[in-house]
Amino acid sequence: MKQNDLFNNFPADKSKTDKIILATIECIEKAGIDSLTIRMIADHANVNVASINYYFGSKDILLKTVFDYTMKHFFDDLKKCLNQMNRDLLKGLRNFLYYIFSGSIRYPGMTKAYFKDVFFDLKSENQFTSQFNHILSEI
Repeated sequence: MKQNDLFNNFPADKSKTDKIILATIECIEKAGIDSLTIRMIADHANVNVASINYYFGSKDILLKTVFDYTMKHFFDDLKKCLNQMNRDLLKGLRNFLYYIFSGSIRYPGMTKAYFKDVFFDLKSENQFTSQFNHILSEI
């Protein structure tokens, strides 16, 4: 992914919190979630570290916000695919699978971060997998 690729999809007047959230996503893509630092995010968002602490309080809260933000968009889009399945099952399923795989290819760092708890920390489920399992049960 090119640097600032995510920023191109948002209006120029985006808030500092939006810039920080998008910079965090790009940093996860670039360096991985385990190497992520507040300083790295601040440099990428062109803000100071104090701004991140002011708006989010901690790295953990920032990461929770980023996961909530990205999961909302992801699951909203998946629900559109589910609605399409009600009209045309094969086309909807094809779009559902295409969306999942193309998103995983485009954002491999975020995909790994979503599943880190499950595969690397050996937790049986996390917020992402719980919501994804719910979507699969609807299918």
